[in-house]
Amino acid sequence: MTQDAPEREQDGAQDTPSGQGSKPESLPATKILVSRFRQIHHLPLIWQGRGRFVPATIREQLVAAGWAPIDDPLNALSEDSKQPDPDVFNEYVYFHDFARKFLYPDGDAAPFQLFRRENPGGISAEFGNDCGWHGFEIVRLTLHLFRTGTIVITVETLHDGKGNLTLAQVQTIIDHFRRSYTPFWSNGQPQRVPRCLRLTSGKSAGEQTQGAMVDFLHENRGTGADAPLLEPWKSWVAPLNQADWRDPSDERVPVMSFIALKQTETTPGDTMLRIRDGDWFRLAEADETGSALFEYNPDFLAPLHNRYFYDRFYPHERTYNYYATRHVFGGAHYSMVTVDNSFAVFMLETHFRRHYEKLALIARFEFASLLAFSSRLTGLVADLERGQEHNEFRANVLKVHEEFLEFTHRCRFTGISSQIQGAEMFARWRASLGLDRLYEDVKAEVTSAADFAHATEANTRALQANRLAGFGLYAAAILAAPGLKDFELVKSATGALTGGLQSLGWASAGPWCELTVPFAVTIVLAEIIRRMLPAAMPQ
Repeated sequence: MTQDAPEREQDGAQDTPSGQGSKPESLPATKILVSRFRQIHHLPLIWQGRGRFVPATIREQLVAAGWAPIDDPLNALSEDSKQPDPDVFNEYVYFHDFARKFLYPDGDAAPFQLFRRENPGGISAEFGNDCGWHGFEIVRLTLHLFRTGTIVITVETLHDGKGNLTLAQVQTIIDHFRRSYTPFWSNGQPQRVPRCLRLTSGKSAGEQTQGAMVDFLHENRGTGADAPLLEPWKSWVAPLNQADWRDPSDERVPVMSFIALKQTETTPGDTMLRIRDGDWFRLAEADETGSALFEYNPDFLAPLHNRYFYDRFYPHERTYNYYATRHVFGGAHYSMVTVDNSFAVFMLETHFRRHYEKLALIARFEFASLLAFSSRLTGLVADLERGQEHNEFRANVLKVHEEFLEFTHRCRFTGISSQIQGAEMFARWRASLGLDRLYEDVKAEVTSAADFAHATEANTRALQANRLAGFGLYAAAILAAPGLKDFELVKSATGALTGGLQSLGWASAGPWCELTVPFAVTIVLAEIIRRMLPAAMPQ
């Protein structure tokens, strides 16, 4: 039994195993009721500004726009960030010591600064697919400003529980609500976004017309600029200049969802087994609801089953199914699906918004930071092609290399907990984002750029050394010239040159030749040696 599950109840009242007799018949998502629905979005932004990234300047912008600094990250979920969070201890000890230093830092060397919006209010939105209007309380709105030039905005919303919420509606809400801008149009109508959205602040999501987006494309072609954001994302990003920051992926903001099914069968396990396989895959890939049994070819999806679903507590006829839970890892979407009971509300939901949110935050931060490093190198190479001085390019590349080393040793974690379930889940999170492969790719980029920078620096130093050596040779030649006049070769050359000049009528050529010929010989020898130096120097 892991920390995530309390000891089994002793009265046996809930100990009826699932699967005795026949497996419950699966139902369409429209027939499966949901009691509690919570979402946590992590919007990553990476610095793209032309100037130097200065965290103190960004902090001033955020504070001026109403983001309140949280001095102690341990109190991030307290109603008053100045007061201790009574529930943070279990979360804190869940992680290794090095992970705690990253998640709950203290002092000027902290890897991030943390802010939050007080009283963030709520959202009401209308969704398509017969989903209708739904209300959400915003229970957390925080912003991590990392020293790597990465920002993660965290938004936690809780469904108001009104009406008979179904799994089909949840599927559509997850897919549509996460869109930061309209991904496409059909017959001139925006698709996969809320039809209408209102904040309690009074702001509404202005519709993005297809024509306006085409105009934006033409105006910003070649700049790599992100599309304008929809509300509520626009309001949350508003203090930041969107030209300086961009989402490294697309319009699908990474999301976590907590889904507690209403128990409609004898056991929680039998209730969960009502969900169709096709709807599990829709949840994994955060697809809106659909009438087909599968959104995609089931033979194609079958090999993805073990990658998407973490089933330590999934119902089985030989297990204790009161804890019926499935964790779904789809990359852009993580979901915890369980059945509404005391274990789900008091244990799982707390772990979801605390322990597992931290797992997601670390993974999302690494993903965004790696893309940020790659993007910075691409920009530096473009600057070099535009004529930037090699010295400036070299200095900038070596700065990126230094920051990448700091990131690797202080901010990158391949394991952060000794808890069995926490370790297994974090490994799946990393795998779902392809973090190891991405890290190796970016590491190769940074290393090759640094090697090039070091090579150009070595060449520059070699040229400087050659110039200095040449100067030294000439100086040595001048100093050594008087001592060469007694050499037979120099005497013969001096005599020949003197005789020739005297035959031409310069009777007093002798003293001049005795002075100049030794210097000429040494200078010629010095030039021959200098021209041989570059081949011997490191390139």
